Amino acid sequence: MFNQEFKKSFLDTFENVKTKETYSRIFKNSMTLETKLNKDLYNFSKAEINTFLKEYLVAKTKQSIRTYVSVISRYVYFANVQGVTDNTGEYVSKNQKYFFKYLNKETQIYLSKSEIDSIILSLVNAQDAFIISALFDGIEGTKVEELTRLKIQDIDVLSRVAKVKSKKGEREVSISKRTVDLALMANGEVEYYKKNGESEHERDTIELVENSPYILKPSNSRPSNEGYVSHYTVYNRLEMIKSLEEFEELKDALTTKNIMRSGMIYEASKIVQENGTLSLDDVKDICKKYNVRYVWSVNDFLNKDVVESIYGTLTKEAV
Repeated sequence: MFNQEFKKSFLDTFENVKTKETYSRIFKNSMTLETKLNKDLYNFSKAEINTFLKEYLVAKTKQSIRTYVSVISRYVYFANVQGVTDNTGEYVSKNQKYFFKYLNKETQIYLSKSEIDSIILSLVNAQDAFIISALFDGIEGTKVEELTRLKIQDIDVLSRVAKVKSKKGEREVSISKRTVDLALMANGEVEYYKKNGESEHERDTIELVENSPYILKPSNSRPSNEGYVSHYTVYNRLEMIKSLEEFEELKDALTTKNIMRSGMIYEASKIVQENGTLSLDDVKDICKKYNVRYVWSVNDFLNKDVVESIYGTLTKEAV
């Protein structure tokens, strides 16, 4: 990082590890331009901040722009309070929408871990959030049958393992603590809020089967003969999420296939971060976890170039 000690003093004001990681990544991106201009980010002019956002950060979503703007403005304000700059950060913080023009308009089909986190935090129903989290962890199956047939008793909370079932048999999937927590929350929900709680209809909730053993629960008004929801329910919920304005730029990525592939890329990013490379054996291990039969079928997206296009150049401190 450029002016490393000062930036570390700023990062030390935050206790949350994820916050520090997010801010640190932005500082690593700013280092090239700071070195070129021989000035710290806190002294950037309006034109230089424009250049940084347009050419160095290359945001893919409005949420990314908001995050970048928040980080920059808080850092500049911190530097102002410390007396090292006359800038206040107001230009950045008061003009978020101005920076939306710097969005990368290319179609985005894969999601980073932070984007998955942001989506899940924005969803009102655990029923919806569980779908995103479980797909990211590798639970899918033909017509998402591993998802729809999953019962709460199939989740081992302590070992964080899900025993998933499909017509092809059973298998075990290691899942994140978040997926475990969302499974418990989803199974406990008795109401489903339409349109993520933004419905304008008089009846804006759906009653769910209260004592269903399944994590994804059918509605009381339309009980399923099998007891579990159909694959159409999962697809319809994803379509609902796509329709939300805040996820407009991510709609091409919000499919069962692309969410699962995003999870595979995240697994690969951890390996690249640790080893600096991604071997064929590593790819085979990821395919096994995600129940992908043919390794050749992942060549287009499960590689170091795609990993670094999403997560940047990875070092042990980067993720």
